[in-house]
Amino acid sequence: NLLIYFGKNSIIVLAFHGRAGTILKGVYVYVLGVNYNEISMVHKFFFSLMIMFICVPVIYFLNKYFPFIIGKDRKKKLKKVIA
Repeated sequence: NLLIYFGKNSIIVLAFHGRAGTILKGVYVYVLGVNYNEISMVHKFFFSLMIMFICVPVIYFLNKYFPFIIGKDRKKKLKKVIA
């Protein structure tokens, strides 16, 4: 189910994973004091997972309030209002 969720919202992940990675890398370097070039592959894997979790609120927000930005229509909500 998780892969299906990210697959349906892959365009949002594509658009925002770079920003999320930059923010997370800033936290690693400036807050935690870690040299990002010297961390292991295991840490980079968890870094990637954290980026995906950072994208989840963005996915929720865009799907709920601005579906037209990502090419989805608002017909489902209009049917509920009319019925």
